[in-house]
Amino acid sequence: MKTIITPTTLLSFAFCLLSFYSLAQWEWQNPLPHGNSMNDVTFINENEGWAAGGSVIMHTLDGGNTWETQYRMETNGLIWRNIVGICFTDSEQGWAVGYVTNFETFTHGQIWYTSDGGDSWIVQFAPGGVSSFYFYSVFFNDQDNGWVVGSFQDHYGEPTHSLILHTSDAGTTWQIQLDDEYDGFTDVYFTDADNGWAVGDSGTIVHTSNGGDTWDEQSSGTDATFRSVFFSDIYNGWAITGDGDGSHQLHTSNGGTTWVEQNIFPDQWLTDICFYDTDNGWITGFDLITDNGIILNTVDAGITWEIQANEARGSLTAVSFLNQDRGWIVGSNGSTLITTDGGYNWITEGYVTTEHLLDVAFTDNLNGWAVGGEGTIVHTSDGGNSWDTTSSGTGSHLRSICFVDQLEGWIWGGDILLHTSDAGNTWTTILNDSSFLPNSVIFTDNDNGWAVGGWGLLLHTNDGGYSWVNQSPFTDWHYEDVFFIDNETGWVVGWNGILSTIDGGDSWEIQYHDPGSDDIFNRVFFSDHENGWALTTDFFIGHTRYIYHTTDGGENWEMVYYVSQELCDIYFIDSQNGWVIGGNGLILNSHDGGITWSEQPSPTGNSLISICFTDENNAWIVGSGGTILHTDNGGFVGTKKFNTIVSKPNISNYPNPFSTSTIIEFELQQDANLEVVIFNHLGQQIETLVQGNYKSGKQQYVWNASGLPNGIYFVQLRVEQEVSASKIVKMKR
Repeated sequence: MKTIITPTTLLSFAFCLLSFYSLAQWEWQNPLPHGNSMNDVTFINENEGWAAGGSVIMHTLDGGNTWETQYRMETNGLIWRNIVGICFTDSEQGWAVGYVTNFETFTHGQIWYTSDGGDSWIVQFAPGGVSSFYFYSVFFNDQDNGWVVGSFQDHYGEPTHSLILHTSDAGTTWQIQLDDEYDGFTDVYFTDADNGWAVGDSGTIVHTSNGGDTWDEQSSGTDATFRSVFFSDIYNGWAITGDGDGSHQLHTSNGGTTWVEQNIFPDQWLTDICFYDTDNGWITGFDLITDNGIILNTVDAGITWEIQANEARGSLTAVSFLNQDRGWIVGSNGSTLITTDGGYNWITEGYVTTEHLLDVAFTDNLNGWAVGGEGTIVHTSDGGNSWDTTSSGTGSHLRSICFVDQLEGWIWGGDILLHTSDAGNTWTTILNDSSFLPNSVIFTDNDNGWAVGGWGLLLHTNDGGYSWVNQSPFTDWHYEDVFFIDNETGWVVGWNGILSTIDGGDSWEIQYHDPGSDDIFNRVFFSDHENGWALTTDFFIGHTRYIYHTTDGGENWEMVYYVSQELCDIYFIDSQNGWVIGGNGLILNSHDGGITWSEQPSPTGNSLISICFTDENNAWIVGSGGTILHTDNGGFVGTKKFNTIVSKPNISNYPNPFSTSTIIEFELQQDANLEVVIFNHLGQQIETLVQGNYKSGKQQYVWNASGLPNGIYFVQLRVEQEVSASKIVKMKR
């Protein structure tokens, strides 16, 4: 749980805003070089390459020593994108494939294309009339000719038949070459313009010798799922299977006319295979017993394989070699390995943990702590440039951490409360109770603290946590978060609403309660005694998140913003400037007290769970997979282009409130593809007002809502990848 900071002058913050064009934004501190789980990797030379996975595409210009998040696909609570394969023919032209899932209606494969080296991407192929299909692999043998493979799947996620697409014009048009009763394809490889192979489920291998005009099935002798196929020439090829029962490696020396099983790996799940020539090859995967990543190498065309030592922090998913010495491997939790000697030595940067981190606290710009899964405590004394682990003495998930000064701190999680009086050098268990379901703890001084959790757990201590009294007025409330501005004034939120106290918790007042609502309040934060914010989620829908705001200490709460995405934490440095973080790397920033929000460039698609500021510039975010991000300028964008094509205009309307119609207005700095959509207060889309390509300049549109009930609505403007929104109030005159 965070403590509030004392804001510096508005002049200082204004300088931060004016100077952001020359500064950086959010950067990785753990894992290094990044923590994004990658599904595929490709290099065009020894310096330039791309990796992709989830909703993120990363780019390197120094051979993989450093990576930048070049592009992050838009994702929200309903729609999730997963990039599975990526391919570049030169430094400008590339393709990525994967699938887009709307958890309520559909899943469909998607092909993204870039002509500017990955700075911007467009969708090339989105066939209609198909309810559920997936793309898994893309291969181009020149700048025009390429293939994409995938599968159709039923409602249970099982492949029902296969799909191969081909383009001869760089993806401007795609044609279906094969749509058959095979169970689905997972990988494709071509040695030249004519000869190619696709592999997939149930031991399926098909081959073409005429560029895909016709495909013939080859006998593999197995019914396992193939994960990867590679040919060093038109005769010599290898394929691997991978599943929970172990893996197999097959070889052909006659173009696939016959396939022979060379090796069985009973305790390993193989994911990718790559050869430099007929003799030298590599396989990636993970060990089914230890869950550690594995790298296998052969120097005799796959007859024997040797394990190459590595320090991967999870499963390894893809391998790429340019020559017999230079290679790269990527995997989960940001695993990024480089070799310059054929794999005898694999280089990877360090990491302190890959456990999910659930809370973070800093006492100044140098000293900070984060806690999370499996009893994890990590600490830094240099602002996060380096982190080390501290023993907690427990394997329980640690959910909340709080410091009142540089020495005194508390951690709550699992069934224990830990305390330190020496800046975290040692932690002592001062409470142990297996009946607790802890969520959040906060202290206002060395003695007074509050802790909340499941089913009526609202505890107070006045002796530093050694003894506790339950102050909860209800036994059936499930409390999610607690926040105190001083020893007397505080708030708790939970499944049922919002409570407040002005006497240190001796008595609690219900400030907000809707017993008929499915809303769960999961975070609360106050910048001062009057201005506060709370986040909610819908218990059943699980994806629509609301931001509530009060300007009178909680006497009145108003829903001011929503987003169809998981919101995990909120922090305001004063009454106007705040940040919200959430799922898929979401970082939102507001300069008007939370009425409107803009998305800040995020380097990850991981879930971001907790945020902490020490001043208006310096902040840290922690999240899934050991994610630790830092900014020294409030997260504002530098000169580098990031996932945007035009500067984001604000959208507004007048009059507001209105009775029957209102004018919606925004201004474009340049021509752009945009969409203006109206949502109701439940987050349901009710009307698309504007859609298409529009010229630069001021835009005005009249929204007639005479047939709609009075209440709160939201207008959302999407310009390329950027989103702006504003609240609209319809009421009787």
